[in-house]
Amino acid sequence: MAAKLPVVSTRLDGLVQTFGEDSSLVYVDSSEGVYHAAQKLYASPGLARIGESNLKMVKQKFSIGNAVKAMELRLEQLIGASR
Repeated sequence: MAAKLPVVSTRLDGLVQTFGEDSSLVYVDSSEGVYHAAQKLYASPGLARIGESNLKMVKQKFSIGNAVKAMELRLEQLIGASR
């Protein structure tokens, strides 16, 4: 995704939780599904747009600001739990 490429994957819980069902990731149920989805994406005229969307999503999800917020939230949870 960070390389501005489309992504085809089996439905991994971590990916679905991180990027959701409505992301530009293509989820498939089998290895044959990966092959067919990759063929379809390769022939798609919107291939570049999908790549741009993936890069944008990665930058948003994994920005330094978001990482700092997540760490602060976790520290607040730990402090609250220890009281």
